[in-house]
Amino acid sequence: MPVLHPDLTVWCRSLALLIVLGFGLTQPIAGQQAWAAEPYTARHEQVLGTSLDLVIHADDAEVIEQAEATVLAEIDRLAAILSTWDASSEFRRWHGAPPAPRAASPELFEVLSLCDLWKTTSGGAFNPSAQAICALWKAGAQTGQAPGDNLLKQAVQQAAAPAWKLSAENHTALRLNDCPVTLDALAKGYIVEQATVTTLRRLPQVRGLVVAIGGETRVAGDIDHEIRITNPFADADNAPSIARVTLRNRALGTSGGYRRGVHIAGRWYSHIVDPRTGQPVDHIASSTAIANTTADADALATIFSVLPVAESLALADRLPGVACLLVTRDGTRITSQNWQQLTTVSNAGARDTTLAAVTPTEDRQAESTPAAEKDQKEDATDTDGGAAWDEDFEMLVQF
Repeated sequence: MPVLHPDLTVWCRSLALLIVLGFGLTQPIAGQQAWAAEPYTARHEQVLGTSLDLVIHADDAEVIEQAEATVLAEIDRLAAILSTWDASSEFRRWHGAPPAPRAASPELFEVLSLCDLWKTTSGGAFNPSAQAICALWKAGAQTGQAPGDNLLKQAVQQAAAPAWKLSAENHTALRLNDCPVTLDALAKGYIVEQATVTTLRRLPQVRGLVVAIGGETRVAGDIDHEIRITNPFADADNAPSIARVTLRNRALGTSGGYRRGVHIAGRWYSHIVDPRTGQPVDHIASSTAIANTTADADALATIFSVLPVAESLALADRLPGVACLLVTRDGTRITSQNWQQLTTVSNAGARDTTLAAVTPTEDRQAESTPAAEKDQKEDATDTDGGAAWDEDFEMLVQF
C-alpha cells in the first residue's frame, strides 16, 4: 500500500482520522505566552505525499518551535532513506543495484527486519513483494481485463520467495531476486514513530507530542489524546465518526480498500491484495490497529485488512499491546478483546454509532445493525435543521 507516493493524498483522505486539535489547525509561536497551557497545533501539507498534523504540549515557545523543526527534519531524513518513490533514496538505490551484500543504514536494516517479522507473524498476509501482484491488477485496469490465473500464480510464487537476506553481524542486506518490493505498508508508520521518539529524546521539556501522517498517529508523553475514526461509508467530510478513542503512549494505524482500487470490465477491485492468493480483498472496509509503535500499527492495519476476521481477532488477542477495530463490507463493526482495555472509548455526541466490543468467547458477537444502515436511520432522526453550529462537527484534519 503506497505510503510515500504523492497520490496517497487521495487514498488517505478516504481513510481520514478525525483528530480533535482544540482551537485551530495552526497557531503562531513568536510572541505568544498566554496560550502556553494549551497545546500548540499545526498542519503541514505535502509531507510524505499527504498531510502532517502536530500537537505539542510544552510551556516554552522556543521549545515548541524546536520540537516542530525536529519532527520535520527527522521526517525528511528518514524519507531520504526509505522512500519507495524517490530514486535517490537509500532503499531505491539498494533495490536497483546488482545483487550483492550491501551495507545498510540502521534505519533501512531495521525496516527490512520488521518486514520479515510481520511477514512471518502474519503467515504471509503482510508481504513487501506483493508489489508484483499489484502491478498485474494495475495493468489489468489499463487493458480492461483482469489478470489470468497463470499470471497470478506466477506472481504469487515469486512474491512468496524471500526477497532479501540480512546479516546482523555485518549489517548488510542482500537482494535475492528481482521481484519488485515496496516498504510502503510499514515505512510511514516507522517514520512517524522515529520522528516522535527522537523529538521527545532531544527535548525533554516537551510534555506530550502527537504526530499524525495519513492514517498513522503516535501519541507520546504525559498526555491523553482523542482520535476520531471516520465512517468508511460516509461521503461527507464532516460526517460523524464511528468511534472516538483516547490514547496515551500508544500508536494507531488505519487501512482499508473501500474506495481506492481499480475498475476492470465494470467491476471494482480493491487495491489491497492477499499476497498468498493474488486476489484483491474486499471483506474489510476499514481496519484500525492499536499497537505500542506506529510501525507495528501500520503493518497490522494492513494485515487486518487481508486476514479473515476470525484470524485477525485471534492475532490481535495474541499480541501484547495490540487491539483492532474492523468494519466489514456490510458495515458490521467488530473489536478485538483488548480494544477497550487499551483505549478509552467514547461515543458521546457521535450520533451514528454504538460501538460494541466483541466478547472474549469462542462465539464472538458483532454489532447486529450494520454501520451503513445505522447511519441512515440515525441521520434521518436529526432534525436540528442546521440553524446552529452542531458541536459534533469538529474541525477535520484530513490525512
